[in-house]
Amino acid sequence: FMPHSVSSVMSGSLILWVGWYGFNMGSVTSLGSVQAAQQAANSAVTTTVCAATGAVTAVLLALARSIAIGSSSRSVDAIALSNGLLAGLVAITPGSDAVSVIDSVIIGVGSGVAYMMASAIGEAFYLDDVSLG
Repeated sequence: FMPHSVSSVMSGSLILWVGWYGFNMGSVTSLGSVQAAQQAANSAVTTTVCAATGAVTAVLLALARSIAIGSSSRSVDAIALSNGLLAGLVAITPGSDAVSVIDSVIIGVGSGVAYMMASAIGEAFYLDDVSLG
């Protein structure tokens, strides 16, 4: 299933990513102390790192999959990039203020892998939310 407008998908992902900062950093609820400000700053860094790592992981796995199946296309899969980014954002949300940057990289890689595995399973069984309705 290819979207009708890849640029709309990318724009929507960017809007969600920017909005995610308000959600994750807003969860601190106050910047009245140094500790709260440090939590908000850590949340911003780990949110950025995890989302970017999830996106890069998904793109690299999509490229490896296209090479493995013998596809002549060696281009970046923008949809995998967007979905890997969103998977990273979802994965980091519960602990964005409490994990280290290294942990956020590990979470990002795991979320990118999880997205690609779920996508492959969905394709193998012809699962699509549109076809289920």
